[in-house]
Amino acid sequence: MFEYLNLKLKNLTRSLETGGTLTAPLIPWNSSAVFIYANMGVATKDYFIFAILCWITLFIEIFFAFANITMEKCDIEEPIDQQ
Repeated sequence: MFEYLNLKLKNLTRSLETGGTLTAPLIPWNSSAVFIYANMGVATKDYFIFAILCWITLFIEIFFAFANITMEKCDIEEPIDQQ
């Protein structure tokens, strides 16, 4: 998809980071949420509204993608492995 849209692979890396790592504590059966519950005794539904960074970054990333902000394009002569 990123090659088809002629986007650099660092955009893919940033998207995976936003969608995976930052939202992980918000999914109750994920290891991050289980770790928080096991160590602090706080359920995901109790800390969800306080984890602003975790859920707001997802919306910011989606907005940036649709608005084409910080989505760098590849140069035509630049090889994919040197992005």
